[in-house]
Amino acid sequence: MLLYFKTANSRSYQEEVEFSMIAADYGQKQLDRTIVLERYGVSVLKSSVIYGANAAGKSNLLKSIIDGVQLILKSSKNNKGEPLPHFYNKNQRVNQSKPTLYVFGLFMNNTHFEYSFSHTASRIFEEKLMAFLPERQITHFQRIYNPKTDKYDWSDLSHEFQNEASKMLKEVIVKKNNLFLSAAANLPEDSHLKLPIAEQIYDWFKNNIISVVNLSAPNWIDYEPALALIRQDKKAEAFFLEILAKTDFLIQGFDLKTLPNEEGQPLSLIHI
Repeated sequence: MLLYFKTANSRSYQEEVEFSMIAADYGQKQLDRTIVLERYGVSVLKSSVIYGANAAGKSNLLKSIIDGVQLILKSSKNNKGEPLPHFYNKNQRVNQSKPTLYVFGLFMNNTHFEYSFSHTASRIFEEKLMAFLPERQITHFQRIYNPKTDKYDWSDLSHEFQNEASKMLKEVIVKKNNLFLSAAANLPEDSHLKLPIAEQIYDWFKNNIISVVNLSAPNWIDYEPALALIRQDKKAEAFFLEILAKTDFLIQGFDLKTLPNEEGQPLSLIHI
């Protein structure tokens, strides 16, 4: 599950902002709305709402999340010299040359992981994967671009990343426009140099972030991924109905239909 997300120099955000799913401590009253992470002594919200005035940055926060996820999923396919998509804050021209930061806190395998990276259009500047255990924290890997040497300074790799694949990735495969995590997770299927933890983190982003934001059309929302999930998953359907019922207690059910629009393209409609 997503615990928190931070970004800076991203779309309409110049300074660092944070979206957190960590619940405040309101005692027993919050138990039906949260998931308790007993290992860490905190609770996480089951759902959250982003609200604010028009042009306050609500959609841009969601877009920033998707921007970061898309880089994770696609950067391993970048060719040498291919620019990275850079959605920097355009309020000041100088921001174009400054790195955009993405930080994802996630809970997986009963462990709090934090994956972060920063980049411009030309390169990855910093990348780090950490695991926070109740008794200690582990830096699985960290690399920071050193402009003096035009190379990356690497931290010591954790036990999970200490194999020939990591050495090969560091020295040969990973380019300045590739994320190390993405490259490590997308080694050939027949490769004996697998990095399971990299694959697990990568798959978490691939399978757990569903975008309803249309990145190519500002101010438009793309509901199709969420509607596809409702069609396939009864739990998602029940959750959607629960949300509808809270907005109007008279709503008892809905039908999901797909009809052609004026251009003949399929259009999903919810009939309540």
